[in-house]
Amino acid sequence: MFVSKTPFRISFFGGGTDLPSFYEQNGGCVVSSSIDKHIYLSINKQFRTKGFNLKYSTNEFAKKIESIQHPIIKEVFKKFRINNVVLSSIADLPSNSGMGSSSSFTVGLVNLCSLFADSTILDKEQLSEEACKIEIDLLKEPIGKQDQYAASFGGFNRFHFNIDGSVDVENLNLGPSSVKLEKNLMLFHLGGSRRASSILKDQNEKIKTDNFAIENSTYLRNLAKDFCLKKLKKNIDYFGELLNENWLFKKKISNRISSEFIDQFYEDAISSGAIGGKLLGAGGSGFFLLYVREKDQMKVKEKLSEFYLENFKFENHGSIVQKL
Repeated sequence: MFVSKTPFRISFFGGGTDLPSFYEQNGGCVVSSSIDKHIYLSINKQFRTKGFNLKYSTNEFAKKIESIQHPIIKEVFKKFRINNVVLSSIADLPSNSGMGSSSSFTVGLVNLCSLFADSTILDKEQLSEEACKIEIDLLKEPIGKQDQYAASFGGFNRFHFNIDGSVDVENLNLGPSSVKLEKNLMLFHLGGSRRASSILKDQNEKIKTDNFAIENSTYLRNLAKDFCLKKLKKNIDYFGELLNENWLFKKKISNRISSEFIDQFYEDAISSGAIGGKLLGAGGSGFFLLYVREKDQMKVKEKLSEFYLENFKFENHGSIVQKL
C-alpha cells in the first residue's frame, strides 16, 4: 500500500492575484501558510478484481478508466497509467470550504501515483506544476496556482507569480513570531460549502474587463509583496490590521465574494475585539479567519458561539508520500 498526506492551506494576503487573467498581465503575489489539517490518500492493487474501486465523498466502481466519474482521479490515473486499484480518501476538514481542498487532493494524488506507478518522488516544483496542469490545463478549472504550490511546498511562504507563468517561492521565517501569531488566529466555520469555480469565473471576467477590479487586485498584490517580517516582529497586531485591509479590498472585486450574512459575522467579530480577518477561498461561505488578541478571544467566542471554532497550527512539510 502507498499513502500520501497533504496539508490544507490558509491564504492571508493577495488571494486572486494568482489567477492567470491577472498575473499574466501584472504579475501576482500571495502570502499563505499550510496548516496541520490534511487530506490522506491510499492506493493499492485490487486482489483478483479488475477495475477501479474509489472511495472519496462517495463510493464509485468503474470497470474502465474512461468511466471514472471523478474528473481529477480520471486525469491523474490516465497520466500515470493506473489500472485495477483501490483508492481511498479521508480528510480532516470538509471540501469546498475555502481551504484549498481540491488542489490538496490533486497534489496528494499526483504524489501518490508517481510513486506507485513510476517509483518516483517528484520534487516540490514538479509536483506543483503537474497538479496545475491537471486542474488548469486539462480540466480547465478557472483557478489560480497558489493552492497547488502551498500544498506541495508546505510552510509559511510568499509566492510570486510571474508574467511568464513561472513561480518563485520565498519561505518566510517568522521565528518566535510564529507561535505568537498562531495564538492570535481563530478559524471559524460558517457552515455550508460552495464550488469555487463559479465565483472565480466571475472574478476572472472582472479582472479582464473591469478597471476597478484590476485596481483592487493590484492593491492586494502589493499588500502581499510589501508584507514585512520586521514590522511583524515589532508589532504582531500588524498582521491583523493587514488582514482587515486585505478583506475590505478583496470583497469589492465581486459581489459574490461576501454576503449580508458574512458581513454581519465580521461586524460582530470586530465589535467583540477582533482586529482583522478574512473569508478563506474564493468567497461565498466556508471558513473565516480572524486575528484576535488572546485577551479578547473569550469575548469573540461568546459572540460567535453558534459557529464552530477549529484549532490549528502552521506546518512546514507539504505533501509527503511513502510505501507502507
